[in-house]
Amino acid sequence: MYISVNSKTYILRFRINGSGSSLLALLLLLTLPPQSRADSAPQQIQARIASALADEVSRWQQQHPGQWRQHTIEVSLPSGATALSPCLRPLLLEGETGRFPVGRQHRRVSCTDPAWSLTVRAEVRLAARIPVTRSKIMAGTLVTRELLRWQERALSTADGDVMMSLDNILGQRARRGIRAGSPLKAHQLLPPLMVERGQQVVMVAGDDQFTATTLGVALEAGSRGEVIRVKNSRTGKIVSARITERGKVATFF
Repeated sequence: MYISVNSKTYILRFRINGSGSSLLALLLLLTLPPQSRADSAPQQIQARIASALADEVSRWQQQHPGQWRQHTIEVSLPSGATALSPCLRPLLLEGETGRFPVGRQHRRVSCTDPAWSLTVRAEVRLAARIPVTRSKIMAGTLVTRELLRWQERALSTADGDVMMSLDNILGQRARRGIRAGSPLKAHQLLPPLMVERGQQVVMVAGDDQFTATTLGVALEAGSRGEVIRVKNSRTGKIVSARITERGKVATFF
């Protein structure tokens, strides 16, 4: 942790390694003016904000397992914080939570005894080792291990839905073209095809009491759950059917 003091802003930096790390704050008391000692309002605010953000980062990493690297939290206090009296009760915190905790953050800090509140700005920097494309992937391409490489990179607010694990990527299809060196996101991918266009499929019709099967030809490709057009091989009739598994569709009454 580094603390620098000037006439306008206090900046507190924490460097924390790995996922779910505990927050260890070393208070460099000798570098601070008397009003910002360990029991001062600025120190209380800094510790509360940094601890809360570290907890948010830890929760996000637990909910999104991956090869997370070190992260940095920088807390900036307005100069007016030095005039506040120390809070005698736990500080209250308000602000957006649940989003990807990276980039600029704002939190409202309040004290009830004595009564005061202020808005604090913080910056969270995260890095992770994630899969990216080796070269451009064309729309419809099946994503295989050979098309990807691992890269360690800093993450931005736009990376909240980046896919961290190969398990969630391999076997998927590109919904549209993906540029070389890009991380992969869920909205860019489609489930693997269960039926190819022109493939012979088993058509199943019926309910819990009665089922009938016949053969047909898929006029469209599709994934599980998608509705495609199928031509009945016996009657020549074209119907809509939902793909239930590989090579099998369920027709509608």
